[in-house]
Amino acid sequence: MIVKKRTYPVLARLEALRHRSTLSENDLHMLQSLTHQKSMEEQFEAFLTPEVIAKVDVIWHYTYQDYHRNIHLNVILVESDTIHLLKLNTYQGLHTINHQGMLTEFFSGRIHEDLAQLMSIKLGLQYLMDRTLNIEMRAVCLSPDFELDAHSQNRMILTAETLPDYLTQMTTSKINLSYSAIQLAETTDVPYKVAASIKNGLRCPHCEQLSEFNFHHHLILCLKCREISQLEQAFIRAAHEYMSLYPENRLTKDIMYKWCNKKIPAAKVASLLKKHFNTAGKTKGTYYLLEN
Repeated sequence: MIVKKRTYPVLARLEALRHRSTLSENDLHMLQSLTHQKSMEEQFEAFLTPEVIAKVDVIWHYTYQDYHRNIHLNVILVESDTIHLLKLNTYQGLHTINHQGMLTEFFSGRIHEDLAQLMSIKLGLQYLMDRTLNIEMRAVCLSPDFELDAHSQNRMILTAETLPDYLTQMTTSKINLSYSAIQLAETTDVPYKVAASIKNGLRCPHCEQLSEFNFHHHLILCLKCREISQLEQAFIRAAHEYMSLYPENRLTKDIMYKWCNKKIPAAKVASLLKKHFNTAGKTKGTYYLLEN
């Protein structure tokens, strides 16, 4: 079963900010990196068939705190008496394992740290949990253009071709390792500061821009691209973006009324919130939570 789901809180914030403020160079780099990570993990998740998920426990986004840095792991699979540490990548072209045991681009000599990072996590888990714990670690190379030199030991490498067999050979978990594995280190989040100037408004589902619009019942007309969209679609995304940008604030009718630049009648705002979000509090203290 899925013990810990994939979530991307920082990516959601950056996506919201990208249309409502100006991102720094570091923010843009992080946005690109997290978008690529999400794409890889969606690609890998396609290999987790219902039959595999029924046999193993799946833990997404584990962070191991090493002595001087945090090492981020995409996914942990727990089966029978074994923990599998998997680090995903989309490396392309011919690679080899060098004399130090590092995955290396064959022609450029560029070294990837995947295997060294996996070993650090393995040693840390064995020290913290049980030195005799059976831990397997694999660098998962998802690109169809990846190739490993025929003279290299490929036991530590999985490809899109070998991954299905690796997963189907796993057996049903008999011991509860997954909860202990999660508790070993908290997933770290990027320190977050709200930008000085963030624009309010609804983003058009078609052109993705903040724009003026005409509102009529359950439809909106974007005055930039002239496309008609469902109001609910734009409203729900705007609410999610507000909650990503201001996680410490409560989502209320008044806040969403102002967040929509007062272009949507307050009564309509209230009805949309009640329809799509869980209600908490009473009377003037009412606020809204994401649905489970």
